[in-house]
Amino acid sequence: MLVIQQLPTLKDIFWDWRANTIDEKDAFEIIEKRWPYIAHENLTADETTLINRLKDEYGFGVLMVA
Repeated sequence: MLVIQQLPTLKDIFWDWRANTIDEKDAFEIIEKRWPYIAHENLTADETTLINRLKDEYGFGVLMVA
């Protein structure tokens, strides 16, 4: 489980998520869908590492963004 408030930049794309935590698979799916709305230049090193880990684990190494 990820704690949304611990994701300084990514937390903005979880605006409609009601819980304080989110399952990693759900987080990955939302990140893919809302990729254009992420302020990429503001991502922390930890957030970038998280995205890469989620991509490898749930996206089989691929991030499907529009």
